Amino acid sequence: MSFSKRYVPLSVVRSSVRRQVKELFRKSREQIKSRDVVVRATQKILKTDLKDAKEELKQLWERVLR
Repeated sequence: MSFSKRYVPLSVVRSSVRRQVKELFRKSREQIKSRDVVVRATQKILKTDLKDAKEELKQLWERVLR
């Protein structure tokens, strides 16, 4: 996981996004099995965008599990 200050300037938001990613990993541990998954922010995520970022992360996660 990589969430730099450049793309996620607020530490509260960085921590929240990390927790969301860890939770998705935890819930789908059996489905992932031996895959390597890299999660990296490539666009700015602000506190106001956090809800949208969570939804997008869930959609991307569904694509990874296919």
